[in-house]
Amino acid sequence: MGEVYRARDTKLNRDVAIKVLPDSFANDADRLARFTREAQVLASLNHPNIGHIYGLEESPSTSSGRAGVRPVVATSFEEHNGQFSPDGKWVAFESNKSGRSEIYVQPFPGLGGDAQVSTAGGAQVRWGPNGNELFYVALDEQLMAVPIQVAGNGQTVEAGTPVALFPSV
Repeated sequence: MGEVYRARDTKLNRDVAIKVLPDSFANDADRLARFTREAQVLASLNHPNIGHIYGLEESPSTSSGRAGVRPVVATSFEEHNGQFSPDGKWVAFESNKSGRSEIYVQPFPGLGGDAQVSTAGGAQVRWGPNGNELFYVALDEQLMAVPIQVAGNGQTVEAGTPVALFPSV
């Protein structure tokens, strides 16, 4: 009933999950009521396998029309599935600017160009826990790993050579 994002609560220094309703749901009173009831029920539960609800917030609409959402990467290409690095300084994403889906990394927030990480297509990008490695699925469905190093200027990354983790024989 919505998209869930992993985020960092910088005030309380903890990882959180943020659930965002699609535009079509946010303008539907019945679905908003259902979402609110879901949050209230979950907030009343106390179980180690059920996440805690810390708040139910509404954000004003932005110029993009989506409540509280601002584009991180905005070009004329299809760019999606952004993943923030563990330190929150980089975003890895998929883009079709090369003519097919590839993986790119760019600084967040701030200036600096993006760097293409994949070499033969890619999707489903994820950061390693230390932020020095990216994982993605290549077009041939191989799981790939790429070492990532921040350049001396702090505004660009240097990607190593992608390596298949489980090469097919």
